[in-house]
Amino acid sequence: MAARTGVAKTTIYRRYRSKTDLALAVLLDMVGDVSTQSYVEDTGTELTQLVDRTVMLMCTSVMGRIMKGLVSEVAADPELAQVYRERVVRHRLTDVSALVERRIARGELRADLDPEIVTDLLLGIYYRFFLSGSPMDKGFGKRLVTTLLPAFAAQPGSYPE
Repeated sequence: MAARTGVAKTTIYRRYRSKTDLALAVLLDMVGDVSTQSYVEDTGTELTQLVDRTVMLMCTSVMGRIMKGLVSEVAADPELAQVYRERVVRHRLTDVSALVERRIARGELRADLDPEIVTDLLLGIYYRFFLSGSPMDKGFGKRLVTTLLPAFAAQPGSYPE
């Protein structure tokens, strides 16, 4: 890492006590670039874009590799877990909550939806990414949203299965 950045290892470790601290700093810097705020007219399309962007980030970017590397550290270190939840997880939950609240206000999603549960269900892709290893191909986001959207819809049967 130091050689790639053109600085000495001592410079890096003066600021970051460990590789975990450095990885978390990089991840926190990248989190700001991940957003669900691009609004599209159709709820299914917006939710599919959310899932597809997340899959792309996890499977093809440095962010995904960093998250994979931090998983065991987050599980073992309560202080790191707290920072991770407050800065990474909360950011994602806030974004998805805004999306859900917009769609509830438009009457497209059920008024009693809990945005945190919607987030858990939509982003269950992390289970695939970290644990099961099942593939997430190009059509995965659409299949996931098509499966879940009828349960979220304000009017039963308002979204095709």
